[in-house]
Amino acid sequence: MHPDFARRRLGRALLEHAAATARRAGLPALTLTTFVEVPWNGPYYERCGFRWLAEEELTPGLRAVRETERARGLDRWPRGCMSRALRSRRIRTHRPPFRPTRFPRPRVADTPEGYLTEEAP
Repeated sequence: MHPDFARRRLGRALLEHAAATARRAGLPALTLTTFVEVPWNGPYYERCGFRWLAEEELTPGLRAVRETERARGLDRWPRGCMSRALRSRRIRTHRPPFRPTRFPRPRVADTPEGYLTEEAP
């Protein structure tokens, strides 16, 4: 995110849009690669639901991404992979009936004169 647009929750909105699109497509997770030693990257993505992946958890696709990053010189600084599981959002098909809270009816003695003409049982 360009610094001029920082602190406006735009990055989070982009991640949520990507997650919704991936979820609709039936994908199980979002993955990303990022610089490990940038102090705010990992914690930010963790707050967004991502977790660091161990080397043995990398899929062939992520290994190919990492190899491309190495070939382009991005490994001059340590990089890591993160993943965020996408659970399908349950859509409520049944809503429980509305049940208003029952309050006791006020007695005549508790109300301004003329409000109730008879006492409640």
